[in-house]
Amino acid sequence: MTRHMGSSGKGSNTATLKAAANALARATKVQERIEADCRQLAEENEQLRSELRLRHDLSGIVGTSKVLWQLRDRTRIAAGTDTVVLLSGEPGTGKELAARTIHANSNRSSKAFVKVNCAMVSDGMLESYFPGPTDAIGHRDRNMSRVPGATGGVLFLAEVDRLTDRAQRKLFTLLRQVDLGRQDARRTIADVRVMVATTSNMEAAVADGTFREDLYHELNAFQIFIPPLRDRKGDVSVLAHYFLEKSARDQGRGEVRLSESALDALTSYPWPGNVAELEEAVDQAVLKCAGTVVYVHHLPSTLRMTSFAGNAGVPLAAAVEGYEKELILDALKAARGNRARAARLLETTERIVNYKIKKLAIDYRRFKPSRNRGSVGDPRRTGRIRRRNDAKDLTLVMA
Repeated sequence: MTRHMGSSGKGSNTATLKAAANALARATKVQERIEADCRQLAEENEQLRSELRLRHDLSGIVGTSKVLWQLRDRTRIAAGTDTVVLLSGEPGTGKELAARTIHANSNRSSKAFVKVNCAMVSDGMLESYFPGPTDAIGHRDRNMSRVPGATGGVLFLAEVDRLTDRAQRKLFTLLRQVDLGRQDARRTIADVRVMVATTSNMEAAVADGTFREDLYHELNAFQIFIPPLRDRKGDVSVLAHYFLEKSARDQGRGEVRLSESALDALTSYPWPGNVAELEEAVDQAVLKCAGTVVYVHHLPSTLRMTSFAGNAGVPLAAAVEGYEKELILDALKAARGNRARAARLLETTERIVNYKIKKLAIDYRRFKPSRNRGSVGDPRRTGRIRRRNDAKDLTLVMA
């Protein structure tokens, strides 16, 4: 009896140990799975941050004009400091992009970038981003020294000139506390970098009393002016091709090109809405374009009207011939000078294409890939033209 009970107790202990071991194994597996998920999330987070840094790299400021190079230099300098930045310029010039680029290349890039449009939020909500006042004995509410969501990062205030007088006072307090914190790390401050943007003339606002002069001087520590697109017309073509490639990629399209007439329309337009309007116009054109070439009729109506206004008084026949020539030139460019392939792209016959080429005086050979025509001084480079019979065609070849 005793032997039976001892055997039974031993079996019960063994079962308990097995159950405990199984539970421990399950818990270990769960812990390993949690740790693996955390590692995966950390890797994905770092990948997203890398993509964000790449997206807002200084090369993202697209253009080749002198003013754009100067803008890149100013942005690079601002990224290396922690001072307040005032970005000024017309609507659509890219002030927020410049601010995000500065943030992405600064030592605060791992922290948040919080944008607040001062013209679109209520006073109460706007003032919640600024720290409260210091009391009579110098104490400060710890919660009020934190900028919601932007602690350690950047608070970007768009249309800062629209701040009310009360909000201006609180923003001035925030900036002064940040300055004091730089001088004495023991002080309780809002750890945030402030960048602001405006489309207005701040000096005029100070002069007429609608903006505090002391706040303006605090904000104007480092000013970056972004010029309107009309003052750098040479960048329009570069930006148009950049947005064309970006839009085609975002829409899952293959290669899309701009026709010569579409590019002429883009470069001759004054762009009152600046870069933002250009990007929107290119996006619309890619959406409307079912093929691989964007023509004038794919562009927004405002651009088409500007383009057509330049052709006022042109006879219909001449306008039609001009449009035909544009289509054939684009097809020959895509076909690299191959007339048969160009005809297929235009969904017509090679005979008609050859007829139009002759009638419109189009030199299709300039689209052909360059060939080795001999070295300089080669006596065979006479420049004369000879004919060579081909199985499909009769072509002109340089001797």
